[in-house]
Amino acid sequence: MPVNHADPYVPAIIDGISYRPTPAAYHGTEDHEYVWPGRPVVEGDWPRSRPEDCDSDYDTAWLMNGQILVCTGCGLDCS
Repeated sequence: MPVNHADPYVPAIIDGISYRPTPAAYHGTEDHEYVWPGRPVVEGDWPRSRPEDCDSDYDTAWLMNGQILVCTGCGLDCS
């Protein structure tokens, strides 16, 4: 089945994960990497306050036993 990229991203509901109320517009301060519209940001104590301020030099990490992949710099849901 083809994916309709016009539809906004709907994050998974995972116990113990909270999302910020505002989704990411883009990722990275210089290259403004594309993110699927509606891509959420996991709340947490990240080095950058939001994906738009992330310098994109961070790695990703799986949280909640591999249920969600996030940018370790800003908390962007990369799953």
